[in-house]
Amino acid sequence: MRPTALFVSTARGKLVDQEALAAALAAGRIGAVALDVFADEPLPVDDPLLRLHDGADERVTLTPHNAWQSPWTWVRDVRELWLNVRRSSRGEPIRHLV
Repeated sequence: MRPTALFVSTARGKLVDQEALAAALAAGRIGAVALDVFADEPLPVDDPLLRLHDGADERVTLTPHNAWQSPWTWVRDVRELWLNVRRSSRGEPIRHLV
């Protein structure tokens, strides 16, 4: 990747070699990092990514596996929950079973 590249990962934490990513960022071989998932969650307190994040140079954004959330997602999820309660009480199939 170019030194100006922004690396973003929201997939699965173990897909990324975090140690190599932190080293590339610290050495300036990559411009910035935004991660919402990590190999170990929560990140260990001695993780190099946390030290880089705390450096306050704004090249590292770490979110605790919740970047997808917004006020609308809460409204949508609660609405769907209550629709499922109504479906159940009417004997209708419940949607989005996990």
